[in-house]
Amino acid sequence: MKKITFTSEQILTHEPFFTEIQTGELSDHPDMQIMLTYFTPDGYQDDLFDQHGIAFPIRLQKSVVKRRAEYLAARYCVRQLLNNLGYPDVQVGNAEDRSPIWPENICGSISHSTQCAIVFVAPRDKYQLIGIDIEKEIKQETIDSVSASIINATEAELLSRCPLPFIQAFTLAFSIKESLFKALHPYVKRFFNFDAAEIVEIDCVQRTITIKLLQTLSDQYPAGCMFHGGFVLMPKQQLLTYIIRPVARA
Repeated sequence: MKKITFTSEQILTHEPFFTEIQTGELSDHPDMQIMLTYFTPDGYQDDLFDQHGIAFPIRLQKSVVKRRAEYLAARYCVRQLLNNLGYPDVQVGNAEDRSPIWPENICGSISHSTQCAIVFVAPRDKYQLIGIDIEKEIKQETIDSVSASIINATEAELLSRCPLPFIQAFTLAFSIKESLFKALHPYVKRFFNFDAAEIVEIDCVQRTITIKLLQTLSDQYPAGCMFHGGFVLMPKQQLLTYIIRPVARA
């Protein structure tokens, strides 16, 4: 089984925002740097950006507290992991489409869900693609209204045979397509919808997923291109998916 092991880190007792900080280790990708944090929006204050050495983006000035808290939590993880990789003073901003702007030699991905944020980063000379997504289980009434835009008939049949409860299985399908988008968007430089790819296999023993492109997104990523990912059933009814492609070695 492909497995992520999380280890809790000590946090300062006076810290009102972070409730738990964890580092992760992915068994089949030991070079990957992973950090997960849980936080409470009630403990958020703008001056926490300065306290943790994180630049406060101008565009956040009109954002609600929830959005500011998510950004702070995610960038805290980014800052710690980049420091581990030898980039202690780098601030990761956002492009116009809100995607992170990583240092040239870094490959990474960011996601957040209900009061948590998670980041994967690694050296670009070792990893070609990284895309992650963490989701709260999607409610049945939401599934009923959006299902047709997320999965096709073949995928619906696949999910019906999956041993996971259907709500978890559908959340998994949604999340892995989000992970695929995050992995590919920096390279194809275009938006694409859920119907651009199809899940072809879910292995609940190994916790792996295989997904293929149904549409050509670029010369490098044509229709039929396969991607392999993994998933983790997280606490608090959340689910983490990831797609990782190491650099091919000659």
